Amino acid sequence: MTAWTEAELDKAKALATQGLSRSNIGNSLGRSKASVSQKLCRVGFPKQPRNTPWSADHTALFLKLHAEGVSCGKIGKAIGKTRSAVCGKVHRMRDCSAAAAPARPAHAEPWHPLRDKKPVVLQNGSSSSSGGAFR
Repeated sequence: MTAWTEAELDKAKALATQGLSRSNIGNSLGRSKASVSQKLCRVGFPKQPRNTPWSADHTALFLKLHAEGVSCGKIGKAIGKTRSAVCGKVHRMRDCSAAAAPARPAHAEPWHPLRDKKPVVLQNGSSSSSGGAFR
């Protein structure tokens, strides 16, 4: 465990003021989330709220990455939010506006478990469509 330098502390304060998560601050400083949280708490920064609002920058980056087909987990890591928060945002954006979040292509037909299965061809060349033997 190494002591915090003044430069590290100043950078951590600046990043925290910008709204970055403790985890992202730790990654940029090469320190753990717990170390960053503890240090910022000791110097008077309040604990990070659990449900931080989406900033305009986060939303813009989310829309860009989502349109490119990036997974919710990777988008979350990029903007300092959880996968679940990003998935929730996808659903809320779809509810509000179809143009805001690109819709995934729907299936042409409803899925049925036996539709795409081929019947087993028996040794004599006939096919068995009854008896439940499918591949």
